[in-house]
Order: sequence, then C-alpha cells, then structure tokens
Amino acid sequence: MQYSPKDYMICRLCGSCKLKSEFYIDRFHRTGRKTACIVCLASYQKNLARSKPMKYITFKPEFAGLVERGEKLQTIRPTRARPFIVGEDVSLRQWSGKAYRSKQITLRTGKIKNVRQVVISRHPSNGQPRFWLQNVGFLNSVEINVMARLDGFCCIHAFMNFFETVHELPFRGQLIQWKPL
Repeated sequence: MQYSPKDYMICRLCGSCKLKSEFYIDRFHRTGRKTACIVCLASYQKNLARSKPMKYITFKPEFAGLVERGEKLQTIRPTRARPFIVGEDVSLRQWSGKAYRSKQITLRTGKIKNVRQVVISRHPSNGQPRFWLQNVGFLNSVEINVMARLDGFCCIHAFMNFFETVHELPFRGQLIQWKPL
C-alpha cells in the first residue's frame, strides 16, 4: 500500500515522523488530535509513574528533634484526602521558619509500616481519656500512656491537652507508623 505525505505526522515527544495510525488520540485534553506516538506515550507514562512525588509529613519544632533522632516513629493525624499506603516512602519534614512562608527541612525519610484509624475522646461520665485503635479496640490508661510517649509526649495529660487545643474532641484520624530508611 502506498502512503501519501498526508498520512504521516511528527511526534511531539520524540520528533520522529510516523504514520498517523501509530499515534495516540488525545482524549484527555479533549482536543481529539493525535499528538504523540504510541511508543513515546507508553515510555512517558512509565517514567511519569516512576517519578511520582513522595508524600510528606511536617512536624512542629518540639517534635522535630525526636523525628530526626529516630525516637518518634509514629504520628496521629486527621484523615487525609490522599491517605498514606503501607509500603510507600514518606519524607518527614519541618519548616525552617514560619509555616507555609519558609523552606522545609527534611529530617529523614521513612517507609510507611502501618496505618490505623483512631478515635481520641474523653469518657462522658468521668472525663477519663479514651483511645480507640482499629483492630485493637479501647486502650487502658497504661497503654494510652505508652501511646502518648511513642508520639513524643511526656504523659497522658500533655497528649490529651494537645488534642483538645489543636483539634476538637472527639478526634477522628489515623495513626501513621513508619520505619526509617
């Protein structure tokens, strides 16, 4: 079969001249135009998936030292729109100055080890701290104290005061644990 010059296009990614039938129709941008050849587009998408940006967690200055030294290997955060997935890499950071107006300092990197749902509240009748952990249930006061220390607090009272002032109780979120890389 003979092809005419009208049957050829130039790929926008590699610049080579190929038959129109070897091009991908760009429906994503709704142009309907053939813009990149199939070979280049597959390679481009593969590289794009490989270079996916790493998720990050920022820490207040009082916790940054613990994270940097590897003493704090977990954090409790509100549930995110793009949740953390077990096995993915995470960058642990701190603001160098004022939040959102300064650069971030990378304290260390880690790999997500565990993500669990949590609920932190106070008992309605006696006001005692309550901590519910997915797949475990309610923790007793000794276990809550251990959880508070692992999260970088000196005691249950500092832990509960933080969540009462920064978040409202009952707090629903995620316990995110990582292992250092």
